[in-house]
Amino acid sequence: MGFEPSKIKLTLVGLGGPGLMWVLEKWGVEWPPLVILVVGLVCGAMLIMAAALWIRDAYRWLKAKDMGTMQIILIIGLIGTWLFLTAALAAGTWAIWKAGGIAQAIGAQTVNDDEGPLSWWTEHLSVGWGDGQKEMVRSLAFRGTNISQEEIELRSAEIRSAINGTKHTLEVVASDGDEYRVVPLDHIELIPPGARIELVASFEPNIPTKQFLETWRQFNLVVTDSVRTYRSKYDEKVMMVLFEGKVGPRVTVKKEYRKNDKK
Repeated sequence: MGFEPSKIKLTLVGLGGPGLMWVLEKWGVEWPPLVILVVGLVCGAMLIMAAALWIRDAYRWLKAKDMGTMQIILIIGLIGTWLFLTAALAAGTWAIWKAGGIAQAIGAQTVNDDEGPLSWWTEHLSVGWGDGQKEMVRSLAFRGTNISQEEIELRSAEIRSAINGTKHTLEVVASDGDEYRVVPLDHIELIPPGARIELVASFEPNIPTKQFLETWRQFNLVVTDSVRTYRSKYDEKVMMVLFEGKVGPRVTVKKEYRKNDKK
């Protein structure tokens, strides 16, 4: 069984490509996700080609030893195929893992608020009612925190209706001596590390609940600080918890049995 230069080169490049990238990464080189994916897949293809050449030569060598065809296939299947194809799959898997997934590698972007510097808690949305019967909406409150180790400037915050595009500017709850007040964003200092944040959408005059939901049953919270912009989606699944029976799927009475339709 000869050692052709092509087999050796394919094997060394297929195994050495990811290894070299790993070593350079340890020295501070940062690889774009798409480069990692392409190198991994190319190296995997090289290993498959090398495997085919090694298996071909192994077959010829074993056949020259007067071994039976089934014995040759068994040996090649257990040793050669397992060795090289496993390496090829490992190279491809490594590439996709390092790239953060195929979608990330080809340029699809995902936003994770845990990356900071601010983190917003979608599940902590609360409603301020203008009366005791939940028939008037006075405000919405959004909560978050500065999870970074730096002071952050809060530049803008608003909610945008996903129904008709209406925008509403938010203010922030801030300490003023011994009391807390709702003030515009440009009235506060930098947000220190670990500080809790409460943004408020105030509606003056208060809005009847039915009218409020016509615009705000689906919306996006858009906040910009000195580092990035955050976008959090609030759909009917979120709002139906706060406006039970008034938004989202619900059981209804047949038209002919509705009280308001009876003469």
